[in-house]
Amino acid sequence: MVPLTSYVTIGIFFLFSRIGDSNLSEITPRIINGTFACPGQFPFMVSIQHKKSHKCCGTIIKTKWILTAAHCIICPSIASCPINLSEIRVVYGSVQLYEEGMGENLFVEVDQLIPHEDFEKPDGSLSEHDIGLIKVICDQNDL
Repeated sequence: MVPLTSYVTIGIFFLFSRIGDSNLSEITPRIINGTFACPGQFPFMVSIQHKKSHKCCGTIIKTKWILTAAHCIICPSIASCPINLSEIRVVYGSVQLYEEGMGENLFVEVDQLIPHEDFEKPDGSLSEHDIGLIKVICDQNDL
C-alpha cells in the first residue's frame, strides 16, 4: 500500500508542473481552503527554470537527482531546440514562483536532462510515460 503522503506529494507536484507555462493572471485556484507555504516547509520541492523563469516543479529524490515530468525537460516545452543546459537551473527553498529575484542564492546548474525513453508528446496533449530526471551539478547540501 502506498502511503497517503506519496499521493499528496505527487498531486502537488503535477498541479504545479501543469501551471508552470501559464501566465499568473490565467491561473485559477484549484485547491480549496488551501494555505500559503512557509519558507522551508517543503524542502524537497524545487523550481525548474529556463532563463530565470519558472517552467515546472520537481521533487528532490536523491542527492543530485530531481524527479519531474518529461514534458518539463524536453524542447520546445522548456526551451528552444537544442536545449542549452547553461540556461536551465534548479532553484531550492523558495515559495515565491513569480517574484522578482526569486531564489537568486539557492540555485544549481543542470548536468543532464533525462526524459523517459518512451515519452512522446503529441502536440498539446498528455502522453504516457510523462516522467523524467534532472541531474544537477552539485547537491543542495553544498549550497
